[in-house]
Amino acid sequence: MELEFEEVYKEYEISDQLNDLSLNFFSETNEIIDNSYEYNDIYLAQKYHLYESYTKVDLIKIAEYYCLDKKVNKYSKRLLIDCIIEFEKDINNHLMVKRREILWSFLDELKLDEKTKKYVIW
Repeated sequence: MELEFEEVYKEYEISDQLNDLSLNFFSETNEIIDNSYEYNDIYLAQKYHLYESYTKVDLIKIAEYYCLDKKVNKYSKRLLIDCIIEFEKDINNHLMVKRREILWSFLDELKLDEKTKKYVIW
């Protein structure tokens, strides 16, 4: 009798471990899926923002600031947006991206001011 109990217990223990492993696997898989949806949402929101907020000329200026390609003026607006997003999501470019955002906000402020807007050619 003793032996049977130990065997049953071991089988139960193995079964329990397999259940834990499968639960961990599914929770990790769900987390990956959730993160990919979140990433896609951010990507689509950023793409929509660039498409609606900037003209092709504005996007060319951004691409030229990032030194993406010498032929950016021949790119379509959608391709420009994709190139800019790819550049901006790279962690190695974080400082350059933040600097551009700050400088662009300074330009916007200068263009809003009645006295300085005549000096900003942009």
